[in-house]
Amino acid sequence: MTIWNPSALNLAKPKYQALADAIADAIAEGELGPGSRLPAQRLLADRLGVTVGTITRAYAEAERRGLLVATVGSGTYVREKAQSEGFQIQERSSSMLDLGFTLAVEKGQTSLLGDHLRNIADTPELLNALLDYVPETGLAPHRAAAQTWLAEEGIHRHTDDILWCHGGQNALFTCLHALCESGDTVLSDGITYSGFILAARYLHCRHVGLPMDNEGLIPHELRIACERYRPRVLYLMPQLHNPTGVQMSDTRKRELLAICAQYDVMVIEDNVQTALLSDKPTPMVAIAPDQVVVLSSCSKAMVGGLRTGFLVPPPAWRDRFRMALRVSSWMVAPLLAELTSRWIRDPQRPEIMRAQRADVVARQALAQQILGHHGYRAHPEALHGWLPMTGQWRAVEFAQLMASEGVAVKPAEVFAVGQFAAPQALRLCIGAPLTHAQLTTALQTIATALQAPSADAHWLNQGTI
Repeated sequence: MTIWNPSALNLAKPKYQALADAIADAIAEGELGPGSRLPAQRLLADRLGVTVGTITRAYAEAERRGLLVATVGSGTYVREKAQSEGFQIQERSSSMLDLGFTLAVEKGQTSLLGDHLRNIADTPELLNALLDYVPETGLAPHRAAAQTWLAEEGIHRHTDDILWCHGGQNALFTCLHALCESGDTVLSDGITYSGFILAARYLHCRHVGLPMDNEGLIPHELRIACERYRPRVLYLMPQLHNPTGVQMSDTRKRELLAICAQYDVMVIEDNVQTALLSDKPTPMVAIAPDQVVVLSSCSKAMVGGLRTGFLVPPPAWRDRFRMALRVSSWMVAPLLAELTSRWIRDPQRPEIMRAQRADVVARQALAQQILGHHGYRAHPEALHGWLPMTGQWRAVEFAQLMASEGVAVKPAEVFAVGQFAAPQALRLCIGAPLTHAQLTTALQTIATALQAPSADAHWLNQGTI
């Protein structure tokens, strides 16, 4: 535990805010380094002569700012840099080979969207309608298009049950906003999508990460967590886990759903990564439609910048979700929904997606050829893969080295919930905008670095590669 005591607090502010500011200053000045454990709340309260409640509020405020991370039963720690900066889109550098984000492979979809934009612009009556306000549920033709997309994923629901949202991230935020109150406990895999980690933190949820095996979340661990924490929500990516690529069997899904039913836990099922899978597994929502909220998106096959997605809550929760969408954004822009709907209905889409799938298979084969003997694993139709570190490498250290060599990757720490013990591993994304030649260069750079012990890796920065 760090022996830390703020020298002075700004008495012009409420005490908890002043203490949060002092924590921020101590981190900025290096007095509190990444991973440092802060004093126990009661101990610091005694030192400062304030209530434990004041310390609790101060730590919570610092955590909301992304400075700290709290781990149940362990303490409060200064957030590691990789954790705090993991989910952040920056302007792309043309010199960087970016394996950091799962982006759709370009096979003609942008040109197709351009054609649809011109067609809309040339139809004034339609354009005027798309520039008007619409209900938060969206327009009926758009819900019908979403129904078509979801049916291809094994999700068969009435159009009245389908809500449009501003992409998968907005869907996650809406789920937590509709299902949870501040302070509620939410569960997930200990290594999970970083966007969910940030959403839970922002909404002041108590987020607990649980151990996984080669099928995903371990049922025994879920039962223990339900007994201990009485959670409101369990977040899962059973069809294709991000970042590890694990797929869950139907048997495991049913085991987890049975436990959640016993403890009255709602399940959020995230299917965003599954767009290109040719043999999609049975979604959890098809097994337990009254217990699962499912979200999906076209972004991994179409484009990410349109920011459209679909959210399907259980019928009993539909009105609450509608209200959550209404108060956060009122509606999805009808013009964006129209473009996405046209993409879904376009007769060229199946062929484009077949071409994308074939290209992704070729890219994954390339990754296996170059990194397979280093333990790289991935679903052959996934846009990302998982690379365990070998030797003495730490994933964060390796990611920093790769950045200096012009290759962007994400270490496992980015996806770790709180102080969950992140494995030493990297997520590698093999999609756009990289060409096959650029992807080969990036993968070979990684492979070459892995052959050197971390202590001798300084040679990489001396122009050897």
